[in-house]
Amino acid sequence: MEVMRWKGRVHRIRKCAVDLLSMEDDLIDAEEEDGWELTGSELRLKSTFLYCDLHRVISGAGEERKKALTLLADKLFYRLERVTRLLLFSVTTSVTRLLAPASHLISFPVSANGSWMKLSRAEASPGQTSATATQPMCCRN
Repeated sequence: MEVMRWKGRVHRIRKCAVDLLSMEDDLIDAEEEDGWELTGSELRLKSTFLYCDLHRVISGAGEERKKALTLLADKLFYRLERVTRLLLFSVTTSVTRLLAPASHLISFPVSANGSWMKLSRAEASPGQTSATATQPMCCRN
């Protein structure tokens, strides 16, 4: 039974990776504010599933393979974090531009570091680890 779960996780990881790579066109074409929000939501959802599956696969891997998979996952989530920061910046600049005439009346607090997406090690660059990494609910034991 565990072998089937592992195969299912590996299949979902591959599918998520292909889906995330194919989102490049969506990121380029999403010029409307709603497009950015939908793309950002889809990116967060896919990366959450990817994180959970990678976490389970890495946990069950051998020691040598675990290090290689962890390094690969760190690099992947570092890149995803950069993309989500760009999405956040694009959405907030659009909102700021729309609200500029009433900026003295409205305050729009937005986290500059993309804290709404803490799927990976928030401040870690590739190859580094952080003890404060948070896990989505689906990955907690």
